[in-house]
Amino acid sequence: MFESLRQIGELLREENLPIEKPREGQLVKIIFDLDKKEITHDLLSSGEERAREYLWVGNVKGNKPQLRLTTDKIEYLLNKPDQKHHKWAIDAIIKYLEKGGIDERNKDFYEILKKIKKVFFGYKQHMTEDFIKYLEGQGISKKSVSLYTVSVKRNGIIKDLVKDPTYRELLISNLYSEGDLAKGICHVCGERKDILLNPAYPPGSFLIIYNVDKAGFLSGISREPAAYLRTHTVCPDCKRNLVLGANFVKEKLRIRIPRAFDIFIIPKVHGLTSPDLLHKLTEKTVGIFSVAKAYKTLKEVEETIEDFKRFIEEERQIAVTYSLYLLFGASAQSSFAYYGLVQNVPVTRLLKIANEAALISQDVADLFQEDIAKWSIGLDTIAEIYPVRKHEWKTLAELLVAIFGARGYPSAEVIKRALLLAKIIRFKTYEGYNIKSKGQGFYDEFLCRSLLKYNMFLLMMRRIG
Repeated sequence: MFESLRQIGELLREENLPIEKPREGQLVKIIFDLDKKEITHDLLSSGEERAREYLWVGNVKGNKPQLRLTTDKIEYLLNKPDQKHHKWAIDAIIKYLEKGGIDERNKDFYEILKKIKKVFFGYKQHMTEDFIKYLEGQGISKKSVSLYTVSVKRNGIIKDLVKDPTYRELLISNLYSEGDLAKGICHVCGERKDILLNPAYPPGSFLIIYNVDKAGFLSGISREPAAYLRTHTVCPDCKRNLVLGANFVKEKLRIRIPRAFDIFIIPKVHGLTSPDLLHKLTEKTVGIFSVAKAYKTLKEVEETIEDFKRFIEEERQIAVTYSLYLLFGASAQSSFAYYGLVQNVPVTRLLKIANEAALISQDVADLFQEDIAKWSIGLDTIAEIYPVRKHEWKTLAELLVAIFGARGYPSAEVIKRALLLAKIIRFKTYEGYNIKSKGQGFYDEFLCRSLLKYNMFLLMMRRIG
């Protein structure tokens, strides 16, 4: 998995930073006018390209300093710290630069931030509410804004601070290179060099399952340097590639199982030579996965299979070695819940699952003379009728791991869940489970359809081994 993520990261290396996709809205430049001693604004359209231009990499998670001048939380830019607000980016970056040392490369950037702090924050604690009222007076509602960034006007010239080389270097250092270094072997590239004793992968990323910030995670349950070297070490260069790769997977190759968890699809492929080929492969992979996830007609499944065969024929260099890692889990603000991993899943496995599900669904739909959508047994449907206690998603993940990994799974467990579903519907004990009520008066039909789908599901499981 690491080698695949590193390969993806290397292809995206020119981007340097793991840019995140912003929610829909506009970008507001908060302009600190040092000439007139006032705060004004500029309004720009948002979107992925704008996020890349203004280096939107997400906020710093947890209680760490907010070293970001582009953010979706205006209070991080305009509120000085107090008991309620403890993150203020401008002061955090000033202190960060002072800790690393001021020199000719960063002096101008540092002096601008110091001037902004002195002129605009000398006596005011919070300016968020005032600025929001100012924007409303300009016809801009807070709900329409997805990102804020810091600019300065000096000698009549407006400068976006996130475009200063010092800021980019600060982000790269903060994301990839911070931490204690030692000589050792990187567990990713295998080279002997300076390595990070604790990789400190970004909070919320699925990579944090490899962090070693607790003694219990270390070899021998020891904090000795040798224990870190035996557990998981990574060089700053590989960390950058891994974070870029993981961010790409999160943004482009994440499949949501409704009300449960995510499946992160990590391609394992040799022969990727350009970002264009990566993006093309990503599009095809998501397309293939979608036919196994939600209801599709048999014709749609067959067309997807033929389309993928044509793609492989055109890109012969990846045909033999293309397979997938499927990681099951759920991201939170600063944590990641890991539920399972399937390695080396052939793409043909996804196609077989989709094809068998479509064949069975079509047969039953024809029998009842109804639309195939009502008889889908894709992943979404399985998640809707397979009862598990809320937040106990590992049980459902184990089922999907068996399906994708072609591993044995006891039919008795499927029948047990079918009986549990019948009990939940019959006695309306939905609370605490992932099953959604169909409303008063519909439970008989819901029960019958669901139990028939379980029979279809058992048939599909047998057909796919």
